[in-house]
Amino acid sequence: MSSTTNLLAVPGDDDVDLQTLKNFALTVSWASKAILEVFYDEVLRHESSPGDLVVNGGELTTPVTASSLTSYTWNSKYFPLVSGTESLTKATMDIGATTYGLGSVKVDATLNSGLNWYTWYDTDTAGTGGDYPDGFLNRSKIEKTADTVLTSGQTAAIRVTITTDSSGFGGAVDYVAL
Repeated sequence: MSSTTNLLAVPGDDDVDLQTLKNFALTVSWASKAILEVFYDEVLRHESSPGDLVVNGGELTTPVTASSLTSYTWNSKYFPLVSGTESLTKATMDIGATTYGLGSVKVDATLNSGLNWYTWYDTDTAGTGGDYPDGFLNRSKIEKTADTVLTSGQTAAIRVTITTDSSGFGGAVDYVAL
């Protein structure tokens, strides 16, 4: 089964919040470049290494043989921003994620080829102010200005890290967008 909006098609998983994805797509439709990763099949769209996160049941998650108290990561491809752009005025982010047990999910993004990473979402951090209430993404304040919190550049990427708890439970990500 597949669902379609006027901007994107999402095959498969009924658990994906299509309205959130549609709202995000409408928000960034003015942009010439955006990253939208929806994990719906068993093949990751990047080169993976042993021990990295895997796709299982339509979710990016830890391997079945995950070790306790271990961090697993996934990195998107590096995407070029608008040609000639050296600074960004804004960026927005959205995610569909779940934690299991006391595991944690963290999402970072880079706008300068991995030299600097900005943390958008971290379930393991209590955080302060409006950015991370109770460690979770404050969806009412998901727009950030590049010159104040993000380091501008010409290449963007997303990094997802899931850390397991002492029982080996981690978490899962349905989609992530920047």
